[in-house]
Amino acid sequence: MKFMCSRSTAGHRIQREQLTGEPDESPKNLGAVLRVAREVRAMTVSEVARQIRIPAGYLTTLETGDYSGIANELYLLPYLRDYARFLELDASALSATFIGDIESVGRFVDPSIELLDEEPPSRRREWSTTVVLLLFVALAIYLVGSR
Repeated sequence: MKFMCSRSTAGHRIQREQLTGEPDESPKNLGAVLRVAREVRAMTVSEVARQIRIPAGYLTTLETGDYSGIANELYLLPYLRDYARFLELDASALSATFIGDIESVGRFVDPSIELLDEEPPSRRREWSTTVVLLLFVALAIYLVGSR
């Protein structure tokens, strides 16, 4: 998927090739797309962070693709969208790529974590029916005994 890395100047869009004189080689991953777009604007991560009010650490995490310091990568999604809009990139396409990347690596669910609710649904239904029935019997006994 090719993402547009361009800069808006006086209403015109200038391609990276025009700015640097180098051929436009499409970045291979999401972080590279973000980094190249930022570098085309000759901005540091700190400058961008100040302007869009996103912690520089999150921007660096997005650019490097090292999510080891984040408990849940989806937490970064709103920051990615804001960063992409600031860089005048397609936020929807980048968001889809980001989600696809973390989904393909299997980061949504850790298979080593045991699920607490592994009991089959039929057994749960039986248990809840038994509890309701016992409460009904207890209420009946109470009402008959109070006469």
